[in-house]
Amino acid sequence: MAFSIAFVSSFPIDPESRHLLTIYLFFPSGLGQMGRCPPAQAPPPSPAATRGNPAARGKPMRTVVTVMVLALTLSPGGAGTTLAQAPELSPGVLRNGAYPIHAFSRQKWVQLQNGVFRRGMDEDDADFLEVRLVKAAWGDLNGDGRADAAVILVSHTGGSGRFFEAAAVVNDRGRPRYAASASLGDGIKVNSLRIKDGIIVLDLVVHGEDDPSCCPTLKITRQYRLEGSRLVKD
Repeated sequence: MAFSIAFVSSFPIDPESRHLLTIYLFFPSGLGQMGRCPPAQAPPPSPAATRGNPAARGKPMRTVVTVMVLALTLSPGGAGTTLAQAPELSPGVLRNGAYPIHAFSRQKWVQLQNGVFRRGMDEDDADFLEVRLVKAAWGDLNGDGRADAAVILVSHTGGSGRFFEAAAVVNDRGRPRYAASASLGDGIKVNSLRIKDGIIVLDLVVHGEDDPSCCPTLKITRQYRLEGSRLVKD
């Protein structure tokens, strides 16, 4: 039996991820076009005419209408993961990421393992370096609808110096991609880290004019905005 197809409707399901719901009806061609009555059919033969002639007996007509719903995903890159579907960067991904450290005369890239990078066995070693990821927060930093991340890294080469910096990590379709860093200072305290309305917000305790290097007391709030490859104070 031949079938005809009738397009019924297409409408958006989710404006942000741009899903479309499209409905088609499949029906026997003998039913005619949608909206029209099927053509008149001859009355079934009488029982007397069909008696003894099985081929002449009419069979009950079965009309099958199949509805097919097609959900299409439309995104700038074609088929694939949409913005809303991109997974959040997990703590484990961030704690095992690669980051540049800017606290020294030359930038150094380090690969963390479970939140720590260490070079050298003893703090007295000339090339000793330790980097730790101590805080992380999640939120959209570049306006693409994905949950990016900000982390706090602390590095030291022995002695009393502890150098803090914030790093922005963007969510590149579920993969972490380092974007930018900002130095926060030496020997400070980071009370909290969060991302609000695309801005990295830090509650810090820094050194006041009369504070010794060991003991900062000045509480401040500092904000950074991601602009390309830079973290800019807001």
